[in-house]
Amino acid sequence: MRRVALLVGNSKFADESGIANLRFPPADVEAMASVLDNAEIGHFDRVEKLIEESRGNIVSSLNTMLDEERGAIFLFYYSGHARLAIAGGFFWLRAIQRNVYC
Repeated sequence: MRRVALLVGNSKFADESGIANLRFPPADVEAMASVLDNAEIGHFDRVEKLIEESRGNIVSSLNTMLDEERGAIFLFYYSGHARLAIAGGFFWLRAIQRNVYC
């Protein structure tokens, strides 16, 4: 069975959002990718990285990868800010935007 991963890192947020920028999400994504790509450790067949991407690009990449890799073991990794949602669960905050509901 194939093993695939989509790794997302968002570190920059609009000044007016009141959300502090982060230093390490891009490095987190690169570190995770190096482990997953390592044939002796991760054994992943496909690893895609998205850094500082728009919500549209993240969702599109996720949908495309899920369609192309039906039946695969799928890992979604996110490094960045998140907030608790009023209705329960959480939503991720995408780079350079005030609110993103995923």
